[in-house]
Amino acid sequence: MTETLAKAVLLLGAVGWFVIRYPHQRRARKTPVRKSARDVREILLLSISAVGLGIVPFLYILTGVPRFADRPFIPALRGAARCCSRRRCGCFTQRTASSAATGR
Repeated sequence: MTETLAKAVLLLGAVGWFVIRYPHQRRARKTPVRKSARDVREILLLSISAVGLGIVPFLYILTGVPRFADRPFIPALRGAARCCSRRRCGCFTQRTASSAATGR
């Protein structure tokens, strides 16, 4: 995987997330809310999250700013990502009580 491909995967993932989420968000907006729990604290926390998880990474992909985030691309991490994505490392396997007892 190259650096350009990694950036493209991130962008395509964000677009895919939006496409999957959009119809549900439209439906949810039509449902009336009896009492909203959104206060200033929640809006502030969501804004901080959006900046750190969305705006800064996309700003870096598009412009290269902030410079302190410029780290060398390490293709060796590709193996770790592939391992987890294919569920080879056991990170995402589900063990039941019977499988734990039999060792399978």
